[in-house]
Amino acid sequence: MLVSQDGGLRNLVLMFDAKRSKAKVPTEFAKAPEAVVTLDNKNCMFEPHIVFARVGQTIEVLNSDQTGHNANFGFFNNPAVNFLIPIGGKKDIKLVAEEATLMPVECNIYPWMKGYVIVQEHAYVGITDEEGNLEIANLPVGEVTFLVRHENAAGSIDEGTVAGKKQKWSRGRMEIELKPGVNDLGTITLAADKFKD
Repeated sequence: MLVSQDGGLRNLVLMFDAKRSKAKVPTEFAKAPEAVVTLDNKNCMFEPHIVFARVGQTIEVLNSDQTGHNANFGFFNNPAVNFLIPIGGKKDIKLVAEEATLMPVECNIYPWMKGYVIVQEHAYVGITDEEGNLEIANLPVGEVTFLVRHENAAGSIDEGTVAGKKQKWSRGRMEIELKPGVNDLGTITLAADKFKD
């Protein structure tokens, strides 16, 4: 758990749930960019800790350390891969399918090394920064459902306070009505007992 001095939680994920949202992804944002997404083995950590890529993109796995690593991706819908990456080396993974949640990537040489991969068809994923802030651009207008995820959650995060109003969430699904323009949800507060010790 990485928490700022002001209580901001890092690496909390909000993912637009395209299957349950009444608002639909506009066609101009449906196509994945061609840019390669980078996941580095750096200082015996995966950097970034959570990487987001879209179906059709390639993840380039690098090794910037002065020791060998491996990257073991535990995908469900994409082919599971587990490969060695020598010092200064790189390997590519082409993503062919969406994954329903955070998918783990581990280094079996250094067991403390763990990261996560998010693979979605759309671009509507936000990951909180070191201060607990996130922004998701160009969301569709209307009723949307977000999946609320964190690697250290004790099961589904089933409630939270959004802009001072307590909400119940079914299986970690937060429902919001988005209006045209900027929609500032304010502070989302989660109880500490929703996370593992």
